[in-house]
Amino acid sequence: MADGQLLFVALRVVTGAVLYYLVLLAFGAAGGGWGPLMVVSGTLTACGCAAWILALDSVLTSEGGVFNVLFRFVIVPMTLFSGSFFPVDRIPAALRWVAWVSPLWHGNELARTAALGGAAGVPAARLLLHAVVLLALLGTGVAVARRGFDRRLLR
Repeated sequence: MADGQLLFVALRVVTGAVLYYLVLLAFGAAGGGWGPLMVVSGTLTACGCAAWILALDSVLTSEGGVFNVLFRFVIVPMTLFSGSFFPVDRIPAALRWVAWVSPLWHGNELARTAALGGAAGVPAARLLLHAVVLLALLGTGVAVARRGFDRRLLR
């Protein structure tokens, strides 16, 4: 069940990301040869976040407003501190860790590198770190979701 839901999320995200990329391509803002990596980065980021939301869902017996709290106190701050709207270096130093632990920040950094035409000036180790964080998020989220659904469905 978890795998099917994540495949559905991945299909929806890939479809939207490809359409968005085609619009960027039409306007000449697609990042050259690195541009398609924006689609990969977006999909990986979305699936990594969705896996953990699915893991939460796998252990709930009643929703009871949990998702409202999740979106209000986790998703919205994660979006605000992701570097999407303003550079992370403008955030006060004491709060920068919020951005650095956000999966959206890692996805933004990968997508930004692809959009700007490649890894010129960006250390390969940093790009690898961003990808590893997102893959770890996805892998652990899938494992926890599967375990939660196994326990719930086999009770």
